[in-house]
Amino acid sequence: MNRRTFLRASVAATGAATLSGCLSGLFETRSVYEPPPLVENRPKAVYIPSHIEGMEMGGMATKKWYKAGIMFSFPHRFWTVDSQNKNKVNIRENDTIHLMSSVWDSETTIVPPNANLRVDVTKDGESIATKSLWPMLSQNMGYHFGDNIALSGDGTYTVTVHVGPLDVRRTGRLQEKYGEQASFSITFDYSQQQRDEIMFKQLSEKKGQKGAVDPMEMKMMPSTQLPPKDQLLVPSLAKRQAAMGRLS
Repeated sequence: MNRRTFLRASVAATGAATLSGCLSGLFETRSVYEPPPLVENRPKAVYIPSHIEGMEMGGMATKKWYKAGIMFSFPHRFWTVDSQNKNKVNIRENDTIHLMSSVWDSETTIVPPNANLRVDVTKDGESIATKSLWPMLSQNMGYHFGDNIALSGDGTYTVTVHVGPLDVRRTGRLQEKYGEQASFSITFDYSQQQRDEIMFKQLSEKKGQKGAVDPMEMKMMPSTQLPPKDQLLVPSLAKRQAAMGRLS
């Protein structure tokens, strides 16, 4: 069961925007984290969500061939989606943050299609949460992992990320990678005030219109977005035939 498997589902959820602090003077901050009501009369297409919000970087780490980043924002509502059902997951009363992680190849920056990522969250050596993060898809962050987490107040937290082996066929140089689990730890400081100051903007005039919000620009992490259609290289049949002729 995958959360935000479709952009349509993820748009209604939230969509994280640019990093916290960017254009902060143009946006509002929040001390409560109940998201605005869902967009009414949503089109059966990708559409502008009710709001966008920022996020805080928790930190990064490298282990073996992986590099990963930990981020957090307000708790999110989202949907689980499979081939037959879509189920809404509401914010629980004790949820503190929406914890997110992105994982990519440290050499090529390619994001592997891994659907198995688990985190152990601790504070002062005490276990706070152990969860398998859901694969998620949002308009402006793209493919990542996430779930809501209940923290135990302000303080320093350690997130140990466990990336499972890739269960797809690998060829070439990739045969030597992703075949076993990798684990690494990221420590970050958290405060409720820090979370409440994360950028938050309602899209009252645009919500529900067909379209999408702009992808975020993050220099520290690779994009998980597909390139524009005109930048995709699709060789013509003639070029493929010519290539085959040169190889014969």
